Amino acid sequence: MAKEDTTRFKMEYSPTLKGGILLLLLLAVAGSIAVVVVFAGQGDMSVGVMSAIFFAVTSVAVSAMWLRMGRGLVEITDELLELRIPSAEKSYRWRDVIRARLLTVSQLGIYERLLARLGRGDRDQILVEIGLRRSVPSPLLPWQKADPDAFGLPSFSSKEFRVYVADPEGLVNAVNAKVP
Repeated sequence: MAKEDTTRFKMEYSPTLKGGILLLLLLAVAGSIAVVVVFAGQGDMSVGVMSAIFFAVTSVAVSAMWLRMGRGLVEITDELLELRIPSAEKSYRWRDVIRARLLTVSQLGIYERLLARLGRGDRDQILVEIGLRRSVPSPLLPWQKADPDAFGLPSFSSKEFRVYVADPEGLVNAVNAKVP
């Protein structure tokens, strides 16, 4: 049996992810302060402090989850394009992939550029956008492997996704070589 040829590209943290985490933490701090001030004015300081602790713990938990999304691999095999991140795994058949192209942060939408600026991202940082023919359904259960042909929950995500990798030109060339 021949060994399947696999090419791997290591993902990097995106400046939009870093900016989103920073914005979340800033909002959590502002919310915590507002809650403490409101409850302190009513004379019930314990509820204000507990609410502030809840805001802080929740924002740290969400930030940790988002940080996990920034690590992972993009794997290219003869049959699939796979995204492997700690919180999820997505697979796309080559018949579902239309193209891959290079973009810079300055070519993104206004909200993504704002988050990238908050995350101190470089406007000229290169990322890869991969276009799809259809949205791939998500698995019904969280421990199921994402199979592009299996029955699952409909995905309302767009028909494209973006990744930040260490070698964006290499990824674009590898994907476009496999696209039918």
